[in-house]
This record gives sequence, structure tokens and C-alpha cells, in this order.
Amino acid sequence: MAPPISPRVRRGMLLRLTASQAVPWGLEFPLNPESLHRTLITSDIGRPQETIAFRLQFDATDALADRDPLSTEVGIHPQVAVLERLLRPPTDDGVTLFAWGSRAVPVTVTELAVNETMFDTALNPIRADVEVTLRVLPEDPQGKMAVELVRANERWHERMASQAPIPSRVAGTPES
Repeated sequence: MAPPISPRVRRGMLLRLTASQAVPWGLEFPLNPESLHRTLITSDIGRPQETIAFRLQFDATDALADRDPLSTEVGIHPQVAVLERLLRPPTDDGVTLFAWGSRAVPVTVTELAVNETMFDTALNPIRADVEVTLRVLPEDPQGKMAVELVRANERWHERMASQAPIPSRVAGTPES
């Protein structure tokens, strides 16, 4: 009997894009969280301020079993170090991009809560849960890429909203 076919997990990314570096750097991760929490707050600039929070899980046990040299030497330190580096503001005209599914938004990483839960014999963490909090950036005339990403994200939201079912009758209003 053939094994069951499982859906391919989409990958999420946190990338730092800069004009001075041809290749972005950052972290790619399987992103199929139990939840992705979005908070939108009205603001004076016309667009709501948005924050996104989710939990990432890093686990090097399979890599250790496969004798991956980097995981064997330092566990999950590289993944956590990239996230910690993204907490620092860009040094030039760069932008941090959070991409998941068909959406991508420019963000600032505002908070990381790292819970290391398993260690190797050298006390390198080999398993951790990381709570990530991001603030979606408003349009920035200095960062053309951020502006285009924000606009693309808004177009995506408009398209999704236009496809939402419209109730035939709203409670408390007379029928036409």
C-alpha cells in the first residue's frame, strides 16, 4: 500500500533586502502555524497599524540523526541568530520582508521570545519554540520596494474582500 499523500507545507520567509547586497539574507522556514495572530489598530495616517505574531518551532533532532555537520556542531543556534539579527534596524536603505503564502509585507521584527527546550551534550540548543512579533511598515517614500510590497498586499486584500460572500439581508435593516 502506498503511503498517504500529504500536502506540501508552504514555506515562510523573513528576508532582509538591501540595495547594497545583490542577494538577500534571512531565514526560510516551514510555516504552517496553528495560528497567525494579526492585530489592526486605526491610525491617523489613514492606514491601520498592523502587527503579526506567530510561533516557529526549530528542531535539529532529525539533522543530528542524519549527522548534519552544522547541526552536530552548533544545534539550532544559526536559525535563532538570524532572527536575533533581524531585530536590529537595517543599516542602509534595506527592508525586512515577511512572506507567507501568496502575501508579502515589509515589516520590523519587534519582539522574539525564545524558549529553548532541549540541548545536546555541549549545551547547544537543539529544539526551541520562538514567538515572533512583527510590525507591518507603513508606506515609506524612501523605500520603493516597501511601497510596492505594501501596494501589492493591499491589492491582494481588496481582491480577497471582493470575493467574500455578501449576506442577502443584514439584521436590523429592512429588505429592499
